[in-house]
Amino acid sequence: MSNSPAWSHTSLTAFESCPKKYYHTKVAKDVKEDFGEAAAWGQKVHKQLEQRLAEGTPLPDYLSNCEPICADILSRDGSRVIEEQIALDKNFQPVKWFDKSAWCRGVIDAGVVGQKSAVLLDWKTGKRKPDNDQLKLFAAFSFARWPWLEKIVTGFVWLQENKVDKQLFTRTQDNAAIWAEVMPRVNRLDSAYERNSWPAKPNGLCKNYCPVKSCEFNGK
Repeated sequence: MSNSPAWSHTSLTAFESCPKKYYHTKVAKDVKEDFGEAAAWGQKVHKQLEQRLAEGTPLPDYLSNCEPICADILSRDGSRVIEEQIALDKNFQPVKWFDKSAWCRGVIDAGVVGQKSAVLLDWKTGKRKPDNDQLKLFAAFSFARWPWLEKIVTGFVWLQENKVDKQLFTRTQDNAAIWAEVMPRVNRLDSAYERNSWPAKPNGLCKNYCPVKSCEFNGK
C-alpha cells in the first residue's frame, strides 16, 4: 500500500514537473519554496473577493473589473459557492477536508450550484495560462460533491487581463472520462512513494528558479 498523502491538481503538476523538487519540498520538506510577493498578493485578492461575495464588502478599485462577475453570481438562483473545500475518498465520496480517508482535495473559489447545473470559477492573479486539466478536475470533484448536478461550467477568471476561460462538462459524457484520464497520473505519483524514487527532471525552471540547490541541474 502507498503512503502517499491526498493529492491535488497542484501536487500532481508539481510532481510531473520534477519529482526531485517535489520530494524535497513536499516529502522530505528539507527545502522551502519562496513564493514571494506574488503569493501574498494572490491571497489578498482572494480574500477581498471572498468578502465581496460572503459579506457584501465593496471591492477595491483595482478589482472593479470583477464586480460584474460577483454581481452575476449573487443574482443567480442556487447555493453560493465561496472558497469551497472539496475532499474525496478513494470511492469518490465527499469527506471532511482533514479526514484521514481523504484521497484528493481541491478548492472552488466562487460560483453557484443550482438544481441541475452549476457555474464554478477560479480567480487567477498570474499571467493567463489556461489549463484544461484543472478545469476538468474542478468538474469531476464537483460532480462528486454535488451528485444531483447534470452539467457544470468551470472557468478561470484572469484578473490581470480581464479575461475568462470557461468549459462545459456533463456528467454523462465527461465525468468518467476525466477520472480515467487522471488515474494514471495519480498512480505514477503513488508509485514514486512506494518505490521512494524521485529522479530529477531538467526543465526551463532549473537554472534560475529551483530552490533545490543540491540538484546537479540547479544553476545557482
